[in-house]
Amino acid sequence: MHPTADGRTVGALREGDLLDGARVLAISIVPYEHTFTYDILPDSETGAYFAGGLLIGSTLGGAAVEACGSATQPSSMDQTIR
Repeated sequence: MHPTADGRTVGALREGDLLDGARVLAISIVPYEHTFTYDILPDSETGAYFAGGLLIGSTLGGAAVEACGSATQPSSMDQTIR
């Protein structure tokens, strides 16, 4: 699962939770139709970066991944926050 910047995973988010100060209004499972996923490895100690205006953690390294445990293989499903 993809880490958040505060040490949770995106998969652990529920409606009503806060993510970087934004309230999660709905969660849905969206089929991931590509062979590979890509992530960013920021040149920072935290491993966090902004995506869609929200601060999230990289799956490739940094404090966010250490707080969540090791990165895992991406699944064929991806969650979106709306």
